[in-house]
Amino acid sequence: PPGAAKGVEEALLPQLKPGVNELGVSRRGTLFAHDLIKVSCRHAYQNAQIKLALYVGNKSASGALTAAADAPIAFVPDVSYLKLTAGPAAPSIAPGAQEVYGWTGECMAPFAEVPEVRLSFVAGGVAYRYPLRLPVVASGFCNPTSFPGGEFLPKWEALAGDDREATVTFAAAGGKLDGAAFAKARDDVLVKGLKMGLCPGAVPGFEGRITVRAAATRCT
Repeated sequence: PPGAAKGVEEALLPQLKPGVNELGVSRRGTLFAHDLIKVSCRHAYQNAQIKLALYVGNKSASGALTAAADAPIAFVPDVSYLKLTAGPAAPSIAPGAQEVYGWTGECMAPFAEVPEVRLSFVAGGVAYRYPLRLPVVASGFCNPTSFPGGEFLPKWEALAGDDREATVTFAAAGGKLDGAAFAKARDDVLVKGLKMGLCPGAVPGFEGRITVRAAATRCT
């Protein structure tokens, strides 16, 4: 509608999901970028606590980005599972400069949907409003757990249920699964990124194949 704030252009939508997924594991990097702004994110966890920072850069060489009349430049709407407190918020970003918008908080309950941040600003007399997904995932509030041999499977089976399990199937690059590459991906994604503990033992029915078992417990 005339006068409405501009949202994320359709051509930029494909870059959003990969950025969120990657940052959910790596914990720092670029969340979103285009010709006006660049948004980087960094998040850290300790038990049920979180520290979150967005680095919003003004890529323009001539005009400032200013907050919209009805919202700060970076705003995280309330959600029931996450209690966040915002830090000081700069009302504008000078040309070529970057401002940091930060939050601290606590996980209040398990969750599956990630929260969002709403970027609202005016540039060159035009209002923009970008709702972006934050890479804050439930595994950040977990600690690694390792169950010895026979303890893993009973605990796994106790979690069975349509609302508590998911299956994802993907093809190995080149059609082959390299053992060394798999071990690196396992350590980078499961151990370092998702904070899961590796559990020894083979997966029943998959003896002789490359498998991995991992577990984590949610902090409260």
